[in-house]
Formats: sequence, structure tokens, C-alpha cells
Amino acid sequence: MIALVAVAWAAETDDPRARVEQARLFVKKGWWDDARAQLELAVASENGRLDPEAWILLATVAFQLCDVPAARHAADRAHSHSRDLVQAEQAAGLRDWLDAQFGTVTVGAPYDGIVTKLDIVLTSTLFDPELKLYLSRLRDRSARSVALPLTVGLPAGSYRINGVDVDVPAGGEASVVPRSKTAVLQATQVELGFGPTFWLGRDLSGLLPVPTTGLAVSIPAGRLRVGVGGAWTPQPFRTATDEVRLDAAGWEIGGDLGLELTRSDLLHVRAALGYAYGAVPGIAVPCTVSAEETVCGPDASPDLWIHAAGRAHQPRAELAVLYLDHGRGASFGAGLKTSFGGAFGTIPADGDARSGDDSWSFTVADGDARFTGWSLRGLATLTATF
Repeated sequence: MIALVAVAWAAETDDPRARVEQARLFVKKGWWDDARAQLELAVASENGRLDPEAWILLATVAFQLCDVPAARHAADRAHSHSRDLVQAEQAAGLRDWLDAQFGTVTVGAPYDGIVTKLDIVLTSTLFDPELKLYLSRLRDRSARSVALPLTVGLPAGSYRINGVDVDVPAGGEASVVPRSKTAVLQATQVELGFGPTFWLGRDLSGLLPVPTTGLAVSIPAGRLRVGVGGAWTPQPFRTATDEVRLDAAGWEIGGDLGLELTRSDLLHVRAALGYAYGAVPGIAVPCTVSAEETVCGPDASPDLWIHAAGRAHQPRAELAVLYLDHGRGASFGAGLKTSFGGAFGTIPADGDARSGDDSWSFTVADGDARFTGWSLRGLATLTATF
């Protein structure tokens, strides 16, 4: 309860000293991630960015969380903003010790976003107990799934990371790309989307916005992504008597080729060209009714309007924005996807269709009746990376 009150007070006052004291309490309890969050807020504030105590405590917490680059940066800031010789010597001592004992290694991957677990094996010898404890903590944290590429700090020495040997120099940098026969599968994205599809054009004017559910799977190829997927599009439509009906038989299946435009730890922007083929129900067709048959088509005198299901080719262009925090090893994300495309289809030469509550058998006068239109779609998406 005391901790919750202190957090609330720090948030309300935005007092960096209150955040530092709250972080000290979290450190005593071993809540290192919570302590780091409070300290990062403290040093980001106007009154806290020059506070050497906040920076040196942040360096200590970052080290406990096995983030050597962040610890080195915080120690350097503490030294720059020190107010006396004791603070300066403490910060310089920590920074110099990190430089003398640690290096960094960037663990890469054939494609950004691969989610895996790191197997870090020390192949040389460590004598310092502090370094042994650090490596033990790092192994525990690396047992969780992480997204590559990832930069980690390691005590200077020789290692085998996911089966590949690498030497980490003190104060230096190294890189390694672990071998993985399943790299493509590990970067597979599964996307589930929900949102409306709007039909535009005279031939599709009776179709109302469609509640669309989409499912897609994609794999990387450099900066490109190749995807396949489908959607269920239960189509509401308006009849000639102004009634609203629903035909649940709408569907589509297709694929796309996407290009990563920009990418950060948080946001991914992708443009794609796609194609789908599917059923578009509810298309209004005028018909001439006689005793022998019902003949439908664009030139028929409208004794009757039926609503038939057509088949359409649907090329489209897409733009997607995805939030996926790879920097913290997240494997789930959310985003928005918009697309605009055409619909070029036909209604079968004969078949059954609906008119109100009745079903009619019909024949199209001159072969298949063709229709054209446009579609505009917006989906909210949930994404999982494997």
C-alpha cells in the first residue's frame, strides 16, 4: 500500500526526487524493472535530467537488468553532472569498470523480427564472482523469447551463442548471426483483422458496408514480405423495396507482396500490392419475367430485381502500420491496415438468386453479366510473430 501511494504521489507531482526515492524502495524489494521505470521518468524530467544521484542509481539498476550499454550511458551522465569529487569518482569508477570488464555483441538474424531464445555458453574462464553472477542473470533473462537483432553486454571472453563462436573484447563490439534452419518460420506473422469494407460504383450501389473478418499469414524475404490469406465478408444489401437483407456467403482468398517502408523498435510501416478472388453476394440485377422463364441482364426491363452472387477479381493496394515492440522481445502487436482496389466480376449465366424472401431461377440474356466497382477497406489488426 505504501508503494502504491508513493507511485501515485510521484505521478501527480512529477517530482523527480520522489521518483528516485520510490526507485530506492523498489531496489530494496528487488523490483528492478519497476525501479528502472521510475528512474527513466526522473531523468527525463526537466528537474531530474541533471541529477547525478538519479543517473548513478539508474546505472546500477540497468547493470542488474543486464543492460550494459544503458548502464555505461547512465554512468557517463552521472559523471558529467556530478556536483563534487566523491560523485565524480564514483561515476567514473563504475564507467571505467564497465569498459574494462565488458564488451557488447549484436546478435543478428537473416531477417529482422525473428523471435527466439538465446543459448549463451561461456567457452573461456571468468574469475570475478561479480561477473559470474552477471552472466547467470543474463542467462536467466535470455531464457525468455527475444526478438532479433539484439545487442547484449557480456563480460570480455569467448562464447558460443546459439551454436556460433564469438570473441567479445573488453570495451569493444562484436557481432554474430546464429545459424537457424527455421529462420523463415520464426519470422512468420499471423494476422487477424476486423473492420468494414465499402463498395463503390454504380454496379455495386446497393451493397452496404461489409463487416469483414480477415486472416493472413506472411513470411519475410529481405525487406519484402510474401503473404496469403482470406476473408469472410457477410454482405448486407438494400433491395428495390428499401429493405435490408444479409447474405453470409461472401468470401475471398488471395495474396500480397509487401515492402517494409520504415521500421523502428515500435512502428513498422508496410506497403503492399495484392490480389484476391471471391464471391460478392447481393448484386442487384434487373430481370424480365415471362411465363416460360426469368431472363436477367443489364438491358432487361425491370419487371423484377434479383440479388445474385457474383465472382470477382480484386486487385488492390494496401498500407499497413503495425505496433510491435521488438526491442523488449514482444511477439504480439496491433495495427491498422487500409486498402483500395477494384472489383471486376461476372454473374453466372444461370443460377438461383433472391428477391425479397423468395428464391428465383434465372438466366442471363447474353452470357455472363459483368460488373465493375471499387472497394475501400479498413481493418484493425492483431499480429503474432513466431
